Parts: sequence; structure tokens; C-alpha cells
Amino acid sequence: MNLKEAIGERELHHYTDYNSLESILDDGFLKLDYYEGTKDGESQLSLVRPGMVNKENLKNLSSGATGGVKFIIDASKMSDTVRGAKIKTIAELPIMFKRQIKSMMNYGRGKDVDKMLKEMETLSKKYPKLTTTLLPSGTTNEEMKKYLGDKTSAELNKFMYKWDMDKYPTTFLNAYRRYRKNSREREGEERLTLKSKNRLHARLPLSTKFMKIELTKPYQADKFYKEMLAKKIRKNKNLFVMNDIYKDIVKKKD
Repeated sequence: MNLKEAIGERELHHYTDYNSLESILDDGFLKLDYYEGTKDGESQLSLVRPGMVNKENLKNLSSGATGGVKFIIDASKMSDTVRGAKIKTIAELPIMFKRQIKSMMNYGRGKDVDKMLKEMETLSKKYPKLTTTLLPSGTTNEEMKKYLGDKTSAELNKFMYKWDMDKYPTTFLNAYRRYRKNSREREGEERLTLKSKNRLHARLPLSTKFMKIELTKPYQADKFYKEMLAKKIRKNKNLFVMNDIYKDIVKKKD
């Protein structure tokens, strides 16, 4: 079976590097990251639509995109094989965070959430610490001054009072930062989500049913480490696209 036959039309990519590849082959799965803003404790894996990948945006599309290892995933076959696996476009995340922010607004003000977010963007440009300074969870109004300064803290409190918000400032700021980040997220990126009783156990198994691994650049390492990786790749050879880089790594060397 060639690559075209193995991977259908609904193709998505996940990028990583050689160090991570070794661990993935040892474990037999791709570990998903827990993302605290998601509904019902979903864990996620970043995926990229191949049509959006080019030299200009490759580095921005996905962390690890230049690491030399590309997982090619057939999303349709994966959804049929892995229970609970879903693909979400990146656009769903800012919508989710906007709803979270809307729920913080009292007295029926939620209908004005878009206007409020525009004003918050203007305020954050004037007071950049609002989006650059990390506040510990549960930070009170008085404690906030240590992190943001008196002036910025006062402006944030004034803003929250105007929009009838009764949450801690840190709760609103964290939600706003997630909304802001994901609203500016890379075009072309999607998320694989999985639900798990234990968020540390959310994982995508390595499987030839819906996955291929392509090595996209030579592995630069000492002979000892190259051979260690080569052994692991040989044990999982059915997962790999057998291109020249693959052949160079797995060939026996004196």
C-alpha cells in the first residue's frame, strides 16, 4: 500500500522532533495536552491542514513544525478507530472562551460581549501588562497591584465595574488572554480532542490503520544516538514513509 492509498482525503499533519519521536515510539502513542479552557476536560493535539503549509507560515502553524518529523493522519479513519476522537477547527476555541467571558457579565450585559471585548483590546494596548503579566490563580484586587501596578489595576477594576463583572480580576484576565490568543491563532490549524477520565492518560495510539510517519529532514546526532533511534524505527517500520531520509537512518552502518 502506498501513501496515497493509506491516507485518504481528510489528511492532517502533526509535527514534532526526533527526541520526541523516540519517546513516542517507546510509548506506542502520542500524548495529548490538557487544555484548561476546554469543555469537560478535553485534551488536545495540534494538527495542521497540509494545504496551509508553506515556507512562509510553516514555523507559525505548529510548534515543532521544523523538527524533522511529521505524523500524517487520516482523520476520517482515525475517528472510526479511536473512540471519542473528534477534530475541531481552531475557530471553535475563541467562541468557547467568549462564552466563558459572557457568563461573567451580570444584569443581562452578556449581549454586549463583543463591544466589551473591543474595549478590552483597546485598554490592553494602553496597559500592556494586562496581557503580558501572569497573575496567580485567585489573585485579589489588593494583591493584583503587586503584579500590575496601581494605575493598571485601577483601570482594570474600573473596566470590570463598568461591565458588571463579579469575578476575580485574574479569572477574567485568564479567560480574556485565552480568547485573545486563540482569536489570533494560526490559520490552518485544527485540534484533535479526546475525553479521558484521567487527563494524563489521553493518548492517540500509533496505528497503521490511520497514520504514517514521514521524516522530513536528516537526523543530526552522534552515531550512538542514531543507532538507538534506528532500532526503534525498524521495530515500527510499517508506520513510516520509506523515503531517502528513512533509508539513511535505518541502514546498517559499520
